[in-house]
Parts: sequence; C-alpha cells; structure tokens
Amino acid sequence: MTQITSSGSRGSRMAAVAVSAMLVLAACSGSGDASHKAAPKDESFYVAPQDLSDYSAGDLIWSRDYEGPNAIDGAENSLVLYAQEAHDGAGLVGVSGIVSVPKGEAPVGGWPVISWGHGSTGMADRCAPSWDKVKPDNDFVNEQFVGEWIGKGYAVVRSDYEGLGTPGDHPYLIGPSAGRSVLGIVAAARELDSDLSNNVVLVGHSQGGHAALWGASMAESARDLNVQGVVAFAPPSHLAGALEAVIGGMANAPSGMIAVVLRGLEIGHPDDVDPSTVLLPAGLAKYPKIDDACFGELFEPELFGSLPVAEFGNQEADMTLVKGKLNANDPAFRTINVPVLVAQGSQDMTVPSIMTNFLAEEFEKKGFDFVYLTYPKADHNSVLVESRDSANQFIDKAFNGSK
Repeated sequence: MTQITSSGSRGSRMAAVAVSAMLVLAACSGSGDASHKAAPKDESFYVAPQDLSDYSAGDLIWSRDYEGPNAIDGAENSLVLYAQEAHDGAGLVGVSGIVSVPKGEAPVGGWPVISWGHGSTGMADRCAPSWDKVKPDNDFVNEQFVGEWIGKGYAVVRSDYEGLGTPGDHPYLIGPSAGRSVLGIVAAARELDSDLSNNVVLVGHSQGGHAALWGASMAESARDLNVQGVVAFAPPSHLAGALEAVIGGMANAPSGMIAVVLRGLEIGHPDDVDPSTVLLPAGLAKYPKIDDACFGELFEPELFGSLPVAEFGNQEADMTLVKGKLNANDPAFRTINVPVLVAQGSQDMTVPSIMTNFLAEEFEKKGFDFVYLTYPKADHNSVLVESRDSANQFIDKAFNGSK
C-alpha cells in the first residue's frame, strides 16, 4: 500500500480491436523477435486482441523496447503484454509489465528471475508503473533496490497487475489475480528471452508483498517455473478484523484506505460485496471517484482526505460478507512450500506491525520455512532500506540452492 502520487488525465481506452488483432497475428507468424517488433507503438499497446482463444495464461502477446523512467540501467528493458486468466473467470485478459534482463552473456542455465510486485499506486490506468512518464522524486526502489539485482546477474520482471494500465477494473488485493500476475509475467518473459532461467524468487512491497505471498502459494500450478522463495515487505493481512475495528470506531485509519480496499473487494466479489451496505451517504458520494484516482490522491481533501471515518462508514453495518471475502484473499490462510522472508517496520502506519505479527504467528504455526525480521525504527517505506542486506542474502541463498 505504498503511497505514490501521480498526476495527469486518464488515457483514452485506445485503438480499434481489428488493428490489434492484425498486429498480434503478424507477431504470431514469426519468431519472438518479430513479436517484439510488431507491438503497437502507442497506447493501443495495452489493449489485447479481443480474441485470445489461441493463447494460454502466461503467453506473451507482444512486446516493445521500454525507455521510460522505470527502465533499469545496465539492462535490456522491454514493455510486455501477456495473457492472464481474468479475476472473474471470464476468460483471458491482457496484463502489462516491464521485463529487464542484464546485458551480456547469460550464465549457464540462464539468468535467474526476480518477479517484483510493486506497492499500491492506485486504481486508474495512468497509475500503472509502466505508464509513468516522469521519474519519481524518490526513486530508491528502481535505482538502488531493483536495479541492484541486475548488477548481481538477476533478470527482473515487474507486472502492472490485472486491470492496471490495461482495460478492465483493477482487482486490488484480490489474491488469485495478484498471484497470477507476478507468476504470469515470468512465463511471458521467458518466451520473450530464452536466456531466462525457470528459477524464480517472488519479491514485493506492501500490495506487492501480498501478491508475492499469493504467487508463492500458487507456485505448484505455475507453468514451467521453479519458485525458489518469496520475500514480502510489509504485506497486508488480517484486513477483516482491521476493517471491522475501523468502521466500528475502535481503531483509526484514513477513509481513503478503507475505500480502496472495499473497491477491490467489490470488483473481486461483486455478488457478495455491496458498498451501499457499508458506507454512509458522504462516503458513497465520493466512492465512484476511486477508479480515476492514483493512490496518493485518495487522501487529498477533494476525495477522502477531509472525510473522517465516522462520516464515511456505517458503524451499524453487517460486515459478515465483507469480512468473509477479505479472509478469502488473506495470505495468512494460504500454504506456502518455499522459503519465506517477511520484513516489517514497527513504525509502519500503513500496514501496522500488529497485523504482520499475526501473519508471522500463522506462518510459524503452520511450520513454514519462515524468517520474520522486524525493524523498530522503520516505517512502511524505510523497511526496504533497513532490510535490504538481509533480503538480498535470502535471495542469493534461494538461487544458490537451485544450482
């Protein structure tokens, strides 16, 4: 749930399907290099052909060179669109992301792959990391964290997630969708570049930590991938109890945070989650604006920043269905059969440490191969700095164990 503010207007929903279909047919008629060259050069890149019946989940649809602010120095960077099972079971959809491969000759067995799950950026397409046009003020994650892996000889793939950047709603914190996103982009990247190994470590921060844990719990179903481990920094969990406590007035949290979690649930479980049963009129009036907002904007006065929870949520609401669906998407209830590292800052006000402590207790009870690191002075973002060396040691060990 990293708070990142983006600006600009929402992009148009792009070019004719017929043009996209012609392009993908041309891409499929040749080699992977032909696919790389055949991709649309404008925003229609993000619109998959209407008919994906010839594709399977994880298949590369098309790709092109990427030179945006999230490109990594020392790597060959590509923007990709790949096929993924839709969260609502309505077939395959296109999901976008960035693939970064070290320059030079690949090691024997290929470049090991880190699939990075980004923190919360928002619900609007313009919030997708691959859409960014301006280099962020604090670029630690890309320059010093993710970029460091390229220098160590690891390829890095970064999914935008389903519905973020591409047509359709973004199922925020819906576990199966998130897990498929961080796994599927690895399969697509290996189709793009045959020098990529099938050895993978899943790593993510906040929303991305949630995605990484879900991906690890789905590792056995991943196509031709050997998931070696998972690292999650401040992953959201135990949201059912937290939401009930906040709506009921027993705990504090920004209205914008509750709104985006509720919107994700509504997208993921439309037959079971009805915002009108949870929100008061003031909350419902602003709720439709979520889909056009990036994460930091949710906390501005014109959205939810000036709306206290007492005026936002209905304390008398029956939270049974909402809590049930939150639990269904909680990584705490999943089984993970690979080594796990979770890092948490004690000063985190976005994902409070008490929630991650509960997650750690659940993992320990289940007997996971599990390491839990806590940092008394770290907050939601600085935990990345504090835990960086330990996380890299864990990743190196995971990959070395695959040799």
